[in-house]
Amino acid sequence: MLLKLKLLPGAAPGFDEKIDNFMRNLMPVLVTLHCRFRVWWSLNIKTK
Repeated sequence: MLLKLKLLPGAAPGFDEKIDNFMRNLMPVLVTLHCRFRVWWSLNIKTK
């Protein structure tokens, strides 16, 4: 599921690793925000 951004080889050593770590750290945050938004959205729909 993780998107791999491949740059030119040797352009920036270790950059792929940074992207991987960034994506791994970002995914739980996005999932949490998405879940909270879904709950908030369903509550809003029920009250209208």
